[in-house]
Parts: sequence; structure tokens; C-alpha cells
Amino acid sequence: MEARYYSFNTMFRSLKDELRSFLKEAKIYYELSGRYAGWHFEILATPQEADAINEWLDRNTFTEEKA
Repeated sequence: MEARYYSFNTMFRSLKDELRSFLKEAKIYYELSGRYAGWHFEILATPQEADAINEWLDRNTFTEEKA
């Protein structure tokens, strides 16, 4: 399947560093830039890689619990 770009923004340095490590280990191409007080990722990923990234983000970010 064809890769496409996905965007992700964070204000947390630790999350930026951990996501960067995850992407490097998975050999997924990304571009990282500063964004105001935070960081912006542009990630080139296949649908399968995007699923893996989303699973990683779900495990490593805050989520809203429904009442």
C-alpha cells in the first residue's frame, strides 16, 4: 500500500523524544520541526505503520475516559 503523510503535534519534550525513538527504531521516515512552544511531526507511513504509530500513541499519551 502507498505511504502518506500524517501529522502529530505535542507540547511535551518527553513525548517528542520517545516518539522520535520509536519512529527511528521502526525505520519510519519523519520530519520534526519546532512549533511555537512545542513540536510538529510529519510522518510518512503506510496504513500498517500508521496503525502501529496510533497504537503506540494510545499507550503513551493521555486519553479521555468516558463516564
